Amino acid sequence: MSAFEKILDFQELALYDSLIKQFITTQLAGYVKAEKGKELSANDLTDDLLAKLNSVTNKLDVSGDGSGVTISPTGATTRMNLSPGSSLAVIVGQLMKWYTDLSSVAWSGNYTDLKGTPTIPRDNKDLANGAGYQTAADVAAAIQAAIAGEYVTVDVLPDTGETGKIYLVPNGGAAPNVKNEYIWLTELNSFEMIGTTQVDLSGYLKTEEVTLATNDDINGLFA
Repeated sequence: MSAFEKILDFQELALYDSLIKQFITTQLAGYVKAEKGKELSANDLTDDLLAKLNSVTNKLDVSGDGSGVTISPTGATTRMNLSPGSSLAVIVGQLMKWYTDLSSVAWSGNYTDLKGTPTIPRDNKDLANGAGYQTAADVAAAIQAAIAGEYVTVDVLPDTGETGKIYLVPNGGAAPNVKNEYIWLTELNSFEMIGTTQVDLSGYLKTEEVTLATNDDINGLFA
């Protein structure tokens, strides 16, 4: 028997083999095998955290354009400005409210889709400030009246007259020469006679007062 065998009784030690293995296994529970290039720390990444990280990475890549991001927003109940720090779903929900509140004219651009539009008058006479409008016929009549003059028939001249009017006053003559014509001169504050249809023939011979000359009368003029 060797000196080492005298210190350890291997046969007796073999009796404790299963117990020693069980003790060592229990003590090593929770430990992981070290791998080259990896270090162990208190911030170990669990399977659950890894799954969440992979989920976020699959949705939005920092260097990507976000074209694959999908959300399930709920439209806001009232219109409001976008708030910094809001989630993407909340922001899209707020935008949805703005879009749904737009009327049809915002999409069509047609005037007929507007609501509460005023009635547009199609005739100048329908305008509140166009009650005294003049039609083409009114203007033509006014021009014709200005060219022809305005006649006013009176029995006697009034105390004052109106500029632009011609006053016709009976003159006692026989038809058709029965009126005298007057106009009012503002600068003289009086009427001015501008014509009469009556002619004074008192110094002229009447037909019955004329005797035709005979040949003898004519020859006598040259004797």
